[in-house]
Amino acid sequence: MSLSSLPDSPMRSRSMRSAFGGAAVVVAHLLAAGPAIAQSAPSSEAELRAQVRALTEQVQRLTTMVEQLQKKTEQVDEKTEALATQQEAAGARPVPGGAGPVGRVPGIATGSTAAVPGSATAGATANPPASAAADAALLPSSLGGAVGQVSVFGYGEINYNRPHRDPSQSQVTVRRAVLGFGYRFSDRLRMVSEFEWENAVVSASDPGEVEVEQLYLDYGHSARLNVKAGLFLMPIGLLNDMHEPTRYYGVERNDVETRVIPTTWREVGVGVYGYLDNGLYYDVGVTSGFNMSKWDAVEGPAAPLATIHGEGAQAAAGSGAVYAALRYNVPGLRLGTGVWSGSSAQRNGAFKAGDTALDLSGLRGRVTLWDVHAVWQPGRWDLRALYARGTIGNAGAINDALSAPAVGQTGGFVPSSFDGWYLQAAYDAWRSGDFSLKPFARWERYNLQRGMPAAYASFRDPLLNERVITVGASLFVTRNAVIKTDYQWYQADARRSRLNVGLGYAF
Repeated sequence: MSLSSLPDSPMRSRSMRSAFGGAAVVVAHLLAAGPAIAQSAPSSEAELRAQVRALTEQVQRLTTMVEQLQKKTEQVDEKTEALATQQEAAGARPVPGGAGPVGRVPGIATGSTAAVPGSATAGATANPPASAAADAALLPSSLGGAVGQVSVFGYGEINYNRPHRDPSQSQVTVRRAVLGFGYRFSDRLRMVSEFEWENAVVSASDPGEVEVEQLYLDYGHSARLNVKAGLFLMPIGLLNDMHEPTRYYGVERNDVETRVIPTTWREVGVGVYGYLDNGLYYDVGVTSGFNMSKWDAVEGPAAPLATIHGEGAQAAAGSGAVYAALRYNVPGLRLGTGVWSGSSAQRNGAFKAGDTALDLSGLRGRVTLWDVHAVWQPGRWDLRALYARGTIGNAGAINDALSAPAVGQTGGFVPSSFDGWYLQAAYDAWRSGDFSLKPFARWERYNLQRGMPAAYASFRDPLLNERVITVGASLFVTRNAVIKTDYQWYQADARRSRLNVGLGYAF
């Protein structure tokens, strides 16, 4: 059997390196000793025996050296494999062009080109990041791929929801299908783009949507200093910038990070970010702001910021916003916080549209959202917690304008504050080959009308003060393909309690 016919495996490469290394040492020593032996031919049987003994001792010493080299090589291999496993478990994503033959498109690098803050990209692992290696892997300088190379990534999910009280309302939908493309202009500059389709069919009478989720240029100066400009995701919370279905537990995204934090939340702006050697990762910048004139009386109360952010869709830019995020990482632990704050009035330019439109002229208001979160991964456990709070300034005057005769709104008014938190625990219970089973439980509590202006306190909706229990499991077929199921109990609005089943992937 030839070497080329042996199966390609770490054990094969390890043994080959050890054998070739040891053989090289033996050959070198024999070549060095050969001339000396040849020049000193034995003159008697006693001298011959002495030379044989000396040569035997030398061979034994060489054999011992080879064994020691083999052990050292195996130790290095084991440490390398252990480090790779830790980085994968911590959420470090593969670099462009780093994919093996499986799933590789000839001439195109597959993998996470958009693996930077604000990148909902591929190559995701089952466990979201909780180490310094994970944030370090987000930097452009850590990514491979040749200049001029196009990289492709994406993710998708198909979900089934069966309401407990009314199974006739059960639905199955292609929740999301996402494709992303990256292009490296130079060693330092690259482009990241991401396009998303929701609910399968898009038309005037269908529920589907098509959107550009990301489109930005990324310049990598060094690990400590990088710049991005364009449409990118805000680094607030755990889910917003890492929201592939393989990176979170549960069929549907958790309520706190979709209703308090409006995942997936993106703005047009400029950001500066980097990874520091002391375990700190930072991301700061300026972006477009919210537009309170887009407030929706139905959808607004259910997710106060979801209907008023810009998304790069002719976003009002009379005034902007600032954001900052900081993460501290040590192996197995991540602590993070983020804040975003900006004007919602946009210098009133969009609000002077005549007597029959919403008139917020002369009003000033500031929207602020912040969060703190932690991820702890001891052994097979994945434990996490998050708290987020938002405020909307001058909510009373805004509601006065909404209830004025020109608009005539009679409910669904703007809250002055809203918040939510959750605790979640998951356990890596079973592994066999590529398969792994991870049961989890999550407890959420949020109040989307935590604060209401005094004149509008009676408009509080008790269903927006909710507690949710979610229990389920994720079966990973491979690291990047998962089958999920869970059951959710809604305490305030029991009509929402449901069984969920989902299929997700990322590449």
